[in-house]
Amino acid sequence: RRTYLGTPRSDIESQERFTTYLKPITTIGSRKISSVDKISTPTNRTSRFKPGRMSDKQILIVDDELLNVKIAKYILSQKGFEVTSASNGEECLQAVRDKLKDPIFFQGILMDCYMPIMDGFETTRKLKEMMENKEIPTVPIFGLTGTEDERTILKCKEVGMLEVLEKPLNEEKLGIILNQVIVGGMCKTKSEEIQLK
Repeated sequence: RRTYLGTPRSDIESQERFTTYLKPITTIGSRKISSVDKISTPTNRTSRFKPGRMSDKQILIVDDELLNVKIAKYILSQKGFEVTSASNGEECLQAVRDKLKDPIFFQGILMDCYMPIMDGFETTRKLKEMMENKEIPTVPIFGLTGTEDERTILKCKEVGMLEVLEKPLNEEKLGIILNQVIVGGMCKTKSEEIQLK
């Protein structure tokens, strides 16, 4: 059963209707988003940053549920992150390869566990192999799951996910983890971590 961030499926009249507006009122941290509040997050990168300027806080979210991505982008953009999104594992791998062309690589990846085409477990395995082979910099991967099932959490750890976050996302917990891992300096820059072939 798929768990939505903030709004249960039974309250959603149409998925397309929620690509721009959230309805009914959804609570994110201490703020509430009503049906008249827009989340201005384009498909790939947030509009928080001026054209031509790249934030040094880059993050990739991989999730096939558009509403989940919308809300995660909103939370992350408020914390100063520039967000790229992918809807499955194959898109994630391509986004990672494309990102090598930029001077700043992703500082973290939020990975949904269950997706079509390629799920989060297989995608994480491939990403960890790429890191070990120095094809990409070392990046922390955070699992996203709508269940507290111990087997799922154990599987996340086995494939190399650093932390497992339950959906709906808790803004405070997400902020603490990102601050410790990313702002705290676990991630290296591309020049420190990898020499492009």
